[in-house]
Amino acid sequence: MSKAVSWVLPVFMAAAMGTILASPRQEPTQTAADRQAISYDKWLAAKENAERYDRDGKYVEALQNYLEYTRQAEGLGRPGRRKTAKDFWR
Repeated sequence: MSKAVSWVLPVFMAAAMGTILASPRQEPTQTAADRQAISYDKWLAAKENAERYDRDGKYVEALQNYLEYTRQAEGLGRPGRRKTAKDFWR
């Protein structure tokens, strides 16, 4: 019995590894509709919404808007307008 197990296990493992390595990886696709276009108005709206949600105690929504605010600032090419996470919670 041990001789049968000694050669069956490596064969099974090799077959499993071959299947895993041969399967193509699917990369997540992101459509244009998933991301908002970059604009000054959207940057300003995200900033105002984030501050309003922060004042109201809705921290999840505030964080989402702070992230959008940062993304808009990076897209506008204004690194001076970006804030760090420490700046958001002061």
